[in-house]
Amino acid sequence: MIEDLLKKRTNISFFSDRIPDKKVVKDILEKAQQLTPHKNNFWHYNLDVYGPEHAEQKKTLALSTVCNEHLKYYRQDNLTDEDWKKLRQSYNDWIDYHNGDDSKQYVKNEKWHFNEQVTAPYLLAYYPAEIKMRESQKDDKYYKSGRANKVFRSTTKVSRDEFNQQSGMNAMVVTMLAMEQGLDVSYCKCYFYNEAIHTDIMQKGNPAFLLGIGYRDESKMQYKSWIKKPTLDEIIRWQ
Repeated sequence: MIEDLLKKRTNISFFSDRIPDKKVVKDILEKAQQLTPHKNNFWHYNLDVYGPEHAEQKKTLALSTVCNEHLKYYRQDNLTDEDWKKLRQSYNDWIDYHNGDDSKQYVKNEKWHFNEQVTAPYLLAYYPAEIKMRESQKDDKYYKSGRANKVFRSTTKVSRDEFNQQSGMNAMVVTMLAMEQGLDVSYCKCYFYNEAIHTDIMQKGNPAFLLGIGYRDESKMQYKSWIKKPTLDEIIRWQ
């Protein structure tokens, strides 16, 4: 049941080294494209998939997910090479600590934390499209008749609102299809770009969010949000 799948889903901090079958992931994405509603069949986003071969890029990306007071520090300008060296070392020590190295206890005491879910075997990044009508759509009687350009104010301009809406809608369809296949899914929105920790993932632009697909690492603790959910009557208002 869909309800059972969604109840099972929680954000994953650590994915295991087990790699999902690429064909399964590809099938999920193709189905999600067909099943997700898109207003007027205009896609306002592009979806880039970073597979296992991008492992090093994703580790570098994880540096930009640093949290707590360290987040504020590393989003400053004019940081030194030593600052970035410390960030890399703290990240490596943080990983070692979660792998059982008690000598790296300082990472807990100093409240170092990273959103390690961005190193998932398959990482999906939702970017704004350059143009909403794609070339294949122009090879159609409706478009060639000139009707599309008469009906729609623009067949090219991408809407930021619709980009965000469509990205979220597609991601939820991907989530349900992935979990139906026994996979785990985790989201991340906390990251930044700096040339000192360059990755193509972030240089392409600011994604709406990142979505990781893989299998959770059952041997490690999984972090959770400490913010409680609001009550239903604070959200749902019957009129």
